[in-house]
Amino acid sequence: MDDGPGQRDDQDTVLSLARGLLNLGHEALLICSPGSDLSQRAKSRDIQTREVAMRGEWDALAAWRIGSLAAEADVLHTFTPNTHSIALMAVRIGSMRPIVVQYEGHYEIGRGPINRWKLRTPDLFLAYSDSIAGHLQSGGVPKSKIKTVSNGAAGENKSGEPDVFVKKIVDIYKNLVAVR
Repeated sequence: MDDGPGQRDDQDTVLSLARGLLNLGHEALLICSPGSDLSQRAKSRDIQTREVAMRGEWDALAAWRIGSLAAEADVLHTFTPNTHSIALMAVRIGSMRPIVVQYEGHYEIGRGPINRWKLRTPDLFLAYSDSIAGHLQSGGVPKSKIKTVSNGAAGENKSGEPDVFVKKIVDIYKNLVAVR
């Protein structure tokens, strides 16, 4: 899930992960903003998309729409703070699916009750470095819910096969689904 209307560098990771899942024989559905650059780029790479308007962190209508899509998913993987919140609501509305939150930077972590809920509820946080993992821990995320996975130069190698990052994410997904 990604709600960004424009192009960001980390969206290459989103596209590489979706394409890598498909190349490994898995299904992938990218939920993104209508008419977004990411949606257009995904469609050009034959990645299935569902466009859902997401108007902020607590968009209940978006959560309801995504909740119905989540009923058919094994895992929801979020890439922005807004989609993190929407996914938490969506799985409670639709079905209890694992949520993976991709955490890429040293964003300020709020200390209020809502932020504590946001940090304790997802099944797993993916941090791109030990430094980011430490930042999440200092913000209240239990160490057991953090995995450090460097995305390096996420993408496909010259043979078209998914790279090590994608394969690690697939293993993480399999473990999450197996323990549910």
